[in-house]
Amino acid sequence: MSANHANHATPPAPKPLCAVYEPLLPLLSLGELAAGEEQSVLIHAATCDWCQRRLADYDSLRELLRQSAAPQPLSASRSLTLENIMSAADQPVSPPPADPNSIAPAPVPPSAPRRPRGRFAGFAALAAALLIAVLAGAVFVAHGLPNGASAGRSSTATAQAQSPHVTISGFPLPSQESSTTGITVGPDHNLWFIDAGTNAIGRMTSSGQVTEFPLPSPSSCDLHEGAITVGPDGALWFTEGLGNRIGRITTDGKLTEYPLPHGSGRPLGIAAGPDGALWFTENTAGSIGRITTSGRITGYPIPVEIESFSGNILPTPVDITAGPDGALWFTDATVNSIGRITTGGSFIEYRIPTAQSGPEDITAGPDGALWFTEKNAAKIGRITTTGAITEYAVPGGDQPQGITAGPDGALWFTEFAGHQIGRIMLQGTIAQFPFPGVEISPVSLVAGPDGALWFTEYANGEIGRLSMRHPY
Repeated sequence: MSANHANHATPPAPKPLCAVYEPLLPLLSLGELAAGEEQSVLIHAATCDWCQRRLADYDSLRELLRQSAAPQPLSASRSLTLENIMSAADQPVSPPPADPNSIAPAPVPPSAPRRPRGRFAGFAALAAALLIAVLAGAVFVAHGLPNGASAGRSSTATAQAQSPHVTISGFPLPSQESSTTGITVGPDHNLWFIDAGTNAIGRMTSSGQVTEFPLPSPSSCDLHEGAITVGPDGALWFTEGLGNRIGRITTDGKLTEYPLPHGSGRPLGIAAGPDGALWFTENTAGSIGRITTSGRITGYPIPVEIESFSGNILPTPVDITAGPDGALWFTDATVNSIGRITTGGSFIEYRIPTAQSGPEDITAGPDGALWFTEKNAAKIGRITTTGAITEYAVPGGDQPQGITAGPDGALWFTEFAGHQIGRIMLQGTIAQFPFPGVEISPVSLVAGPDGALWFTEYANGEIGRLSMRHPY
């Protein structure tokens, strides 16, 4: 299900998925759906005015039948908003017993059994369902019939005792050509992202409303890599990998671009430094760049002696983040190392134990260490500020890419080829949450202002949201 929050005209029009969910509305009204079915229908109805109206009609009819037949009491009519339905959906289904030291997700529990009914109550419910089916034709005449195709998705994954209950939703972007990379939370509490497919910077509210700001220069964004971050000036700063520029956008959409002095370098990662400037990687130049909020750029080539790690192969820094020690930390793909640069330009790099691991994204963890993804080796790495590295294998080996600290004290990461989101606790235990039935390649992710994780998707035309409820 795509959580589409666009305003609807009156009367509301059915969505494609209404053809799937509408036949379940009478059973929902009667309280006859199993827990998992009820949750799925409620999530759809929360974003569909057409189904909300149908459900209100069924609830009214159910109440009349209840008064005449006096069956077992049923659930009251419901007020459907995205917030209260998503909150209800996030309530964890009772999981099976689990090892308290494990967080590996269990399969989604089987549907809960329907509650036992007396003979009279059962006959009354059957009669009510038949009567509702007959009257449904009149409802369709008044409000129209649903169409038949499907779009978007919603999935729910339930893990064992120490893992959060997760709900994943998709919010569609204006263009199906959209392919998004970097994402961050702005000072306006909105989500800001790079849309490489439309060559624009996007802004999305937590309710799914989208505005895109086209970049002045054409074909500027790298389709696979890119980053956006909040600068010390309250603007958003981002990389234009193909255009060889650093971009700046204010929260009201004013764009400025700063070309790299040497005209090339493929900037990919960017982060705010402790010195009031922005620091970025120059992937093909083997350098770390620094740009002030006034647009002055300085480059720091990675020293030649560091190249000897990999036989004089040119360093290719990918992502960068500010560390808890006042330095900037970055991933270096070809040298196969994690690098550190001070604000004065001094370098040191630490070789990753696994050869050709393909380090990608890096972020500061809640434990005072840096955490990073190893895309080729299918591992999550952790490095202390003194250079001690620990690696954790990701089950399935499906190209972990983006990584961020979550609101639950764990690290969350995307699995580009695995079509799922992963979670690693500080002691290294990993849980994975797939997108059932769809092949979505998540790229980057960030903890949103609503307590959920928001993530970008390669060539899929939407932004994803993962909400969780954890037994803290």
